[in-house]
Amino acid sequence: MIQVATPPAGPCPTPPNRPRTTALAGGRALLRATLAGALVSALAACAGSEGLPGLTPPHTNVQEVPANAFPTIGTTASSTKRPPLTPEGQQKLQRDLESLARTQDK
Repeated sequence: MIQVATPPAGPCPTPPNRPRTTALAGGRALLRATLAGALVSALAACAGSEGLPGLTPPHTNVQEVPANAFPTIGTTASSTKRPPLTPEGQQKLQRDLESLARTQDK
């Protein structure tokens, strides 16, 4: 009869000649490098004289402009649109279109 040793229950021990690594070790290093780069970029952005964007008060030295310097929306009196057709104008246009249609049919 041959006896076979069964492995112990629980996590498998690491052999002494091999360092313990995981499949995500390279991913963790990349994540750390990315976060370090983002931190350096954020600190470099704050190095200017303006301070942190959004945390500083707005600039109040804006020039005054006259009220008529801005375009109005939908309230202009001058327009390049034609006036609506009167009933006589509609009849004339209808006659012209009918005569044009008859000449094109020929």
